Amino acid sequence: LLTWFETNSHARPATGPGVVGWTATLTPAEYDACRARLDAAPYPYQEDLDGAAPSLVCHDPDGMEVRLQQHPASPHGSWQLRDIQWATADAQDVRDFFVQALGWSSVVTASGVIELRANPSHPQPLILVMPDATRHTRRIGPGVAHHLALAIATGEGQRYWQHALIAQDHQVSPVMDRQYFQSIYFPAPDGFLLELATEGPGMITDETIDHLGEALQLPSQHAPWRSVIEPRAEAVIGAPRSA
Repeated sequence: LLTWFETNSHARPATGPGVVGWTATLTPAEYDACRARLDAAPYPYQEDLDGAAPSLVCHDPDGMEVRLQQHPASPHGSWQLRDIQWATADAQDVRDFFVQALGWSSVVTASGVIELRANPSHPQPLILVMPDATRHTRRIGPGVAHHLALAIATGEGQRYWQHALIAQDHQVSPVMDRQYFQSIYFPAPDGFLLELATEGPGMITDETIDHLGEALQLPSQHAPWRSVIEPRAEAVIGAPRSA
């Protein structure tokens, strides 16, 4: 799940550590359709034919790199997240945190990029940690993700990692009820924020899957602010949403 937060349109681009790009895999038919849409849109892109598979490379309005890679054997159809790119001046510290504190596996490529995987037997998705000596001070802004959310199946598993991280002297938030899931938050060594969120209870707690996304649903703590939130949501999505 990729989430964007609206921010001040005049904010300076972020130059600190964090996620600066992502790659999704598409079937050949969707790849061709996406290229046609980009040709018709006012967004410049390049087609990279030098890698293992053809890729369309562009940037969102905030400057974050988006790479759309053709993958004939995509098992679940199109738009499967393949990787995210994390730029940081503290690449080795980030690698050590994931390996030692979270139990991930790592491989260092010939170019110095560190590949991190939660499950070494599963090729995707993965985190690509890219050393960048200029990204040493954390500053939130356009072009770098606010945080990275990792999924965990159950609240029991979440609490296990909460206690395990605290036992290793890492700062961890209390469990926060987001209505559709529960979350804990903790910083990586370079200051970039990580979230560990449960997969349930899910987005269909207050609407059916057949009508998912047709109406603006608000968590209970935000419901009193509907009159303020709804006009802003309509301005972002460009169409009204019923309650």
